[in-house]
Amino acid sequence: PERLEDLCRGECYNPSDIRKIITRIEVIRILPQISPDEDVSKLIQDPWKIIECPLDPDGCTVNFEDEEYPNLDRDAVYYVRAIQSPSLAVNADNLRCDYDENGNCIKANLCFGDHRGDPSDDCLAMNEERAWSSPIFVDNLNYLNKIAQINN
Repeated sequence: PERLEDLCRGECYNPSDIRKIITRIEVIRILPQISPDEDVSKLIQDPWKIIECPLDPDGCTVNFEDEEYPNLDRDAVYYVRAIQSPSLAVNADNLRCDYDENGNCIKANLCFGDHRGDPSDDCLAMNEERAWSSPIFVDNLNYLNKIAQINN
């Protein structure tokens, strides 16, 4: 218990009856490769869609539709990410950089939380916590037939 408290600083399991506000829902779309030479970077769309949420303590319910899907002629996988309103979290700004005028990190100011740093530094920084859905798989029969033809 002491080691857990030392690592988490009371943040590991701290349930509350008060819900945090969900500010937005992000939908990530991943399209499987049709051929090995297809550029994967264009197939992972993160985020593909952003849906703003009302600032409601009762939560956020959304629906989304991929109007492009029928014309994609391939399978698709979607993940949904719920983004919480900013709050303080331990080591959320893990490098704590000093930046030059071009926005480049020129010095990292790590927070170790031990004898290597200021013992009063609690390492807190603002962070948008997130929760992920399970994957949503959508199969396209035309795509499956196309793959079967390539493999034959």
